[in-house]
Amino acid sequence: MKRTKEKKDTIMVIAPCYNEKENIDFFVKEWCSLLEPHNGTLCIINDGSTDLSSSKLQSLSLKHSNLIVLSSKNEGHGKACLKGFRYALKQNIDWVFQVDTDNEIPSSFFPLFWESRKKHLVIKGVRSNRYDFLRKLASFFYNKIISFFFYKPLRDLNCPYRMISSCKLSEFIHNTKNFNHTFININLSLYHNEAFEIEISSWKRTKGESSFNLSFIFKNFLTLLKDLIRLKKK
Repeated sequence: MKRTKEKKDTIMVIAPCYNEKENIDFFVKEWCSLLEPHNGTLCIINDGSTDLSSSKLQSLSLKHSNLIVLSSKNEGHGKACLKGFRYALKQNIDWVFQVDTDNEIPSSFFPLFWESRKKHLVIKGVRSNRYDFLRKLASFFYNKIISFFFYKPLRDLNCPYRMISSCKLSEFIHNTKNFNHTFININLSLYHNEAFEIEISSWKRTKGESSFNLSFIFKNFLTLLKDLIRLKKK
């Protein structure tokens, strides 16, 4: 009797992109090469970029067979991630990995996450160092307000380096329906004890400019506060 080949896990890396013309070439080349041995796919969500990112992505998609580019109007990082997550689930992918296209967190940590899938359904990165003061400030306030509502501190709530099994991601998205993207992060930290944390390090941004500013923090803080009040009432 012939032995049937064991089914290999499939993975799709979701990466939102907004005006990263100086980073996108290196990012695509590095992650597409990394994913090849795993038959993985890189899916970049072009969130209405106004620089040369769009044309570069179009050119890169012709060079890399495991690159998919989804384009949409600018709706923000959170909605771009959700669009990528929903797309991955429709493709019946086993695992979904999220990372940003700014190259601030190196791909060298990916093998640790991939190996950890054998024991865990949710693996999230926790940064040991942060260079962006505004992002550190935002994480501080987000963690404080969520701790106030749920009596539980969260570690590195917005870390854009995580891997989730499709079954759990489907649950998270269902729970996040009609709420902000941040609720996926809250689900990761609050509702699922099986979430496994891996300490990672980040690099200081060397190319391009971050769209993260005080106005962005303030708007997201208000949105999060409104959603938490709605959730608490339920």
